[in-house]
Order: sequence, then C-alpha cells, then structure tokens
Amino acid sequence: MSIGDNWDHRLLSCLSRRCRKPGCNLVVDVPKDSSAIIDGDKYKSEYGYEQALCDYLVFLLGSALSASAVEMKGGRSPDVSHAVKQIQNGARLIDEIVSESVAVAFFPVLVHAGLPSMEVRILRKPVNKINFRGKDRYIVPHRSGSRLSSIFSSALSAA
Repeated sequence: MSIGDNWDHRLLSCLSRRCRKPGCNLVVDVPKDSSAIIDGDKYKSEYGYEQALCDYLVFLLGSALSASAVEMKGGRSPDVSHAVKQIQNGARLIDEIVSESVAVAFFPVLVHAGLPSMEVRILRKPVNKINFRGKDRYIVPHRSGSRLSSIFSSALSAA
C-alpha cells in the first residue's frame, strides 16, 4: 500500500515533489515511494477551493501515517494570524482526504525566513491552536531550509 492509492486523478494532479515559495523552502529528503506532497495552490485551482489554505499538505507513510499542514512565510514580518487560518483549513482538508478509520499523526508547521518574537507569542496563544480530529495542537515553527525528515522526526518524538 502506498499513499494516494485511492486518490482521484484531480487530487493526483496536485502533487508536488518540492516545498518552495519565494524566500522560503523545505528540503524534501524523504523517500518518494512513502510520501506525498499536495500543493495547496494547485489544489485551490483544481477544486475551486476559495478559503485560505496552507501551502502544502505533506503525508509520510512509515510505521503509521503522518500528515502535516505546512505554511511557508518568506517575509521578515509574516502575518501569523492569517497563517493560523491557512493551517487550520489544511488540517480540515487532511481530515477529509484521509478516511476516519485511518489513524493519523498530525502536526501543523509554519516554515519561516525569520519570525519576530511577538509573532512567536501569537503562535503560543491557546486560541491559535490547530484542531485536528478533536485534538488541539500548537503550530510548530521551523526555519526555512529545514529538512522535512527532521521536522517529521522531531514532531513524532514529541507526540
């Protein structure tokens, strides 16, 4: 079994092999056969999705399925409040894509080129937690250039 076996052709057309936006990127160093990256912009275009949506939905199949809603902010003063909305909608979309019968280790991620301490405090407010399948989770910030494998590894060890 691999990720995306039951996905329709429209969803498959939204796949990407990289996570890169202007001024911000993630190093994709996970095996292609056990991962899938859905580009949020492609998804919005393909499905006519009009709500704010994170940049990427990342799935990794290891001993269990892990998924992340990833928002990329390349500027020096990112709008964290907007990123929260984008990531929350990404979490909802992951819940729709993955059958309820499948357990998912989920974690929300904000990749940034620089995050002022005031914005970090905003992320730490309980009201900005991301809800996924009834559990609230804090958004975890990571610097641009981080390795995807490290992000998944640290998130799974903290869970």
